[in-house]
Amino acid sequence: MNVFLHGPVVQLGSFVVLDAAKHSERIEKEKLMRRTLEQLKALNDHDLNVAWAIGMFPFEWLDGGCQECMTQHTISHCGVPEHQAFRDEVINIVGPLYYPELDGIQKLRDHLDELYALRLFYDHLYLRHNQFANVIEQMEQEKVNV
Repeated sequence: MNVFLHGPVVQLGSFVVLDAAKHSERIEKEKLMRRTLEQLKALNDHDLNVAWAIGMFPFEWLDGGCQECMTQHTISHCGVPEHQAFRDEVINIVGPLYYPELDGIQKLRDHLDELYALRLFYDHLYLRHNQFANVIEQMEQEKVNV
């Protein structure tokens, strides 16, 4: 029987299963990496700007080819159809062409509640949810190539 390990995914012959221990470990790491809304609100302007600039939760880059964060979606045209509703919502909240480094961090701070909720609502657009599907797709492709 062939056994292949791919992070939290294990392939046993023709079966693909989730390694529960690795999955739980990954979920715990993600929880630690995510800042709560209260933690974000408690940051001073400099630290909030740093969190935005380095793409910490909830300001990470979206998956799907554009690799832009929520505020970058206000200044450029994203060609990913799945991102359009997200982009429209961000523009409704902070306005078009909003860039914290140029426009200041206050607008970001003023709308943290809404941006945080938007990030949670559109969680499926972010990379970590697609990683599992990508691994399975890669494994299926490897089976075809063998």
